Amino acid sequence: MQKYFLNSLSFLLSFLFFNTIIYADNNNLVKLEATYDSLNSAGKLNKIVSNLSSKLTNRIEFNNNDKIAIASFVSLNNFNKTDNIGNIISENLIYELQSKGFNVVDFKTMNNIKIKKNGDFVFSRDIKDLRTKYSVKYILSGTSTAFKTGLSINARIIAIKDHSVIATGQIWIPNDIIQDLSNINNINENIELTMK
Repeated sequence: MQKYFLNSLSFLLSFLFFNTIIYADNNNLVKLEATYDSLNSAGKLNKIVSNLSSKLTNRIEFNNNDKIAIASFVSLNNFNKTDNIGNIISENLIYELQSKGFNVVDFKTMNNIKIKKNGDFVFSRDIKDLRTKYSVKYILSGTSTAFKTGLSINARIIAIKDHSVIATGQIWIPNDIIQDLSNINNINENIELTMK
C-alpha cells in the first residue's frame, strides 16, 4: 500500500510540474531522465495537452456509458477555421480521455475500409463516407487565440442536451512549439507528392 501511494504521489507531483519522473521500484527510488525541457516539440505538446485533459476531467464524474466526441479546436475569430495545432490537440485528447476510461466516439471513422494503392484507410473528413447520426452525450472542443508569444487554448466539455458547459480548461502553447509543429503540412505534402 505504501509503495502504491509513493508511486502515485511522485508521479502526480512530477506530472504537475513537468519535472523528472520518479517512481519506487523495490523500495528504491528510480529517476527517469525524461524532463519537459528534454522533449521535442511534439512531446512538449503531448504533456501540455495531458495537463489540459486533467483539468477537464478532475472535477467531473462521467458514467462509463456516456459517450463523448472530440472536435477540432477552432480559431476564436473564425469558428470554421482550424489548423494543425487545433487538430493535434483534438487527436491527443482522444487518447487522453480514452486512457482515463471515457467512452470516446471517433466520428471520423468510416463504415468500411478503403483499400487503395498507397494504403488502407478508415478515417475520412468527407461527410458522404461517414455516419450522420451518433448517440453522444458530450462534446469536447475549444478555441485558440494567437498572441505574440504563443497560443491560448480554452477548452470545454459541453452537454449536448442543454448546451451547458460542465468542465473547462485552459493551456498556453509557446511559439517555439507552434512553429515546429506548423511545418507538418509541408512535410506531409512533400511525402504525398513523392509517392504519386
